[in-house]
Amino acid sequence: MKYHRALLLAGLVGALLFILNVFANWYGWYDHISFFDKGMHMLGGIFVACALLWSFFRYCSKEGMRTVSMLFLTSLFVGLLWEVYEYIVQGITGTHLATIPDSLGDLAADAIGAAAGILLCWGKKTVQ
Repeated sequence: MKYHRALLLAGLVGALLFILNVFANWYGWYDHISFFDKGMHMLGGIFVACALLWSFFRYCSKEGMRTVSMLFLTSLFVGLLWEVYEYIVQGITGTHLATIPDSLGDLAADAIGAAAGILLCWGKKTVQ
């Protein structure tokens, strides 16, 4: 069934995100590798979209453009919440985590990842 593919992809991407984040924090990749965080945001978008698709395929039966739009916007909302979290942490700790251009780029990467996740999990089925 379709939801198995979404669950498998969400699990694989989630594990990859975890492992990459551990090494990135350990070795300072966020500071030393240009645009590393954008790749992580794209992977995060894929993860969120696939996880949402899994739950939707598992518990609902409707499909169509309304579903795709809802999943895409929910994935973007999760990215927006992450950016708010970064600004809160920045305010509390005094570290430099985000700027407005960086946050906009992160949200664009989240959108690309969400779209990729939807396309990867949805398969070849035509969205109406």
